Amino acid sequence: MAVVIGSKRWPKALEQAASPAVRRLRAEGRLFCLPTVPGLAMAGLTPEPLPAAIVAAASDLVTFWKGTRS
Repeated sequence: MAVVIGSKRWPKALEQAASPAVRRLRAEGRLFCLPTVPGLAMAGLTPEPLPAAIVAAASDLVTFWKGTRS
C-alpha cells in the first residue's frame, strides 16, 4: 500500500513515468491519493471540520487497513 498527495487523476506524462511497482499498486487498488487542500497547507489543522474529500480518503484508508476493502 502507498499514499500520495494529489489528485487521483494523473497527467499522462506521470502515468507513463510510473514505475512497474506503482502501476501494480494502482491496478490492485492499493495506491491511495489524499487530495491537496490549500487552506490546510497554509494554516495546518484547526478546530474546523476536515474537508469532505480528506474524510473520504481517510475512510478509504481505514477500510483498507481493516481488511474489508473490496
